[in-house]
Amino acid sequence: MESFSFGRLILLSTIAVLFGLVSCMLLKLADKPKKDYIYVGGAVISSIMFAISITPITILASFLIFLSIMCIMSKNKSVVLMYSVSAVLLTAGYILTGTQLGLVFKIFAYLSMIVAMPFHFWIPRIWGKLDYATVAANNIFSTLVGTTGILKIIMVYPPVEMATIFTGIGFISVVYAAFSAISEQNIKKLIGYFDITQVGLILLDFGIGLMLVEIDTIGVIQFMNYAIAMPLLLLSIGWVVSKGKSENISILNGIAKTAPLLGIFIAISALSFAGVPGLNIFISEWITYMLAMQVGNPFVVAIVAVAVISCFIPFFKVFYTTFVGVSKLKIKISLPTKILGIALTILCIILGLLPRLNLMIAGA
Repeated sequence: MESFSFGRLILLSTIAVLFGLVSCMLLKLADKPKKDYIYVGGAVISSIMFAISITPITILASFLIFLSIMCIMSKNKSVVLMYSVSAVLLTAGYILTGTQLGLVFKIFAYLSMIVAMPFHFWIPRIWGKLDYATVAANNIFSTLVGTTGILKIIMVYPPVEMATIFTGIGFISVVYAAFSAISEQNIKKLIGYFDITQVGLILLDFGIGLMLVEIDTIGVIQFMNYAIAMPLLLLSIGWVVSKGKSENISILNGIAKTAPLLGIFIAISALSFAGVPGLNIFISEWITYMLAMQVGNPFVVAIVAVAVISCFIPFFKVFYTTFVGVSKLKIKISLPTKILGIALTILCIILGLLPRLNLMIAGA
């Protein structure tokens, strides 16, 4: 039985709806056809179905439905190939249920969904070919489904023997993506690298949690905070990309001076991902570091420290860019964007100032 508690289902469902709302707002900015809104609705429903499914057949069916929807929405052969690999791996995993090989196939199916190592090479090859709204939807929904899938595995039969593997893959993913992002100028590819840094931290959390038999709460805290800060970053940058008609990071230069509220949204989300104290993701990283110390292995502590420091550089680059230079863009953001942006900004701050609240929500 691969099921979550009621509180955990509410959390995952809320995140799915939030991702759907942000995706629809980005579709509207890009003047995408109405059918794309239907695809986003399908992604929300199928990801929730995946979370609530408790039998192998329903889990696999909802997973395949989700992949089909994302493939149709993306309209790209490379995306179809990428998700086909995930589908084949998970199908093989359930065919071989009860065996160690089956478990490995399932884990790699979900790793391919979140584009962690060794599937990281897809990002620069694919994301540059898609429009910004499609990249954003693929990033957040794939991370949601992939993380949910790994949680299902960890809850049912915690692969304690794979703690080191999760930790290693997470660490390599973070460092690779962080240093790739430093020199990347294309915003769509940059968003992809940003996403890999965060899923890397989630995997690192899972690995440390397995070492301490904490199981899944630690990873959920990281994912929950990702699910708040990433939509804020995607939505705010989406406005600049849409109005500036450019996908180069230079389009963000000085945007905080001409669109202060938008600049605040970008700054808060970027600083949160950079791990600045007082914001939500700092709490996730601090908890990870404290638990790494409990493992009693200096090497694990060093890995976490390097991963956290690596994340600081590319995200601080985005923050710095928004305040430096002169922007010619005069952007007036919509009321729904203001409301959602302010709400997510407040959440980033509240969860950053109230560490215990993170534990209460993630441990539901």
